[in-house]
Amino acid sequence: MIALLFALALVASAEALCGTAKKNLSCMKVPKDFELPINTPCSLPQCQHNKLPWSIFFQVCQELQTETQQYCAGSMACQSWPGETASLGQYSTVTYQDATGGIDGVVVHAGQGTVANGIARSMVLTIECAATSEPYPTFMHEATSTLEYSFNWKRKEACGKGCEGSGPAPPGPPGPGSHGGGKGMSLGGILLIVIAVVIVVYLVGGMIFMAVVKGARG
Repeated sequence: MIALLFALALVASAEALCGTAKKNLSCMKVPKDFELPINTPCSLPQCQHNKLPWSIFFQVCQELQTETQQYCAGSMACQSWPGETASLGQYSTVTYQDATGGIDGVVVHAGQGTVANGIARSMVLTIECAATSEPYPTFMHEATSTLEYSFNWKRKEACGKGCEGSGPAPPGPPGPGSHGGGKGMSLGGILLIVIAVVIVVYLVGGMIFMAVVKGARG
């Protein structure tokens, strides 16, 4: 019984976590994926005619919800262009770290993406505190030797304690993939509370039962 409750608690904790101990990003969990659209102005070598050659879909606190075809299923971020997709990192591999180097924000890593030339794609997304939320991340760099894609995203949710300290973040400017985050208790949080109550009832009930048994025998 205790082992089962402990396992459920671990699952609930993993589901509830989005962000770091300092910054809670849970209000960035949205039903529709954020989208960095194809043909966005871009001056990097990977871009064609100074435009992004593919769309990139993102989630922060869960796997992709609306872009799930081909290799996008189960991903945190995914490239998409006509007739093809490529995962930039599986959500199951996501880690969150507080940003360093004077940046106020959270760095999100994901790996085990779609393989090209024997190399699995990966990504690093820096969510940086800003007074105004951008509707989607900016493509910063692709390391051709490791296929690691880097993005920067200015969001109000990354300021202060994140969603926990600032309440619901106002939506960013209208645009593809722009969604405001609502604040509320996650399923993981509810499960943790239920599990805690069950454990307390189980322990207290056990002690009362043992006391009654001992009293009856004495």
